[in-house]
Amino acid sequence: MFCFVGNIGKAIIVKGGQSIADDFVNKQFVKASINYRITKAGNLQSKYVIHLAVTRNINLLPNLVGEVFQAAEELEITSVALPAIGTGIVTVIHSSL
Repeated sequence: MFCFVGNIGKAIIVKGGQSIADDFVNKQFVKASINYRITKAGNLQSKYVIHLAVTRNINLLPNLVGEVFQAAEELEITSVALPAIGTGIVTVIHSSL
């Protein structure tokens, strides 16, 4: 599930600008798979935003994160921040991690 309704998603749009959401909605991806979409970072101090489709099934998270790292490597991204995966609208309970 991809959306910008959680606190982190909203903060990314507020700080990075509407162009991030527009690129996403208009499918202007730098790279994409069924589990992630990579857009340009708008006004953020980075080149890209990696949008991860998070599931409540925490057993899938390692594979999802692995896909993100693989995509980052392919794009020669040398630094990746993974802010609080699953704490927004999906709400993965941290005690189950």
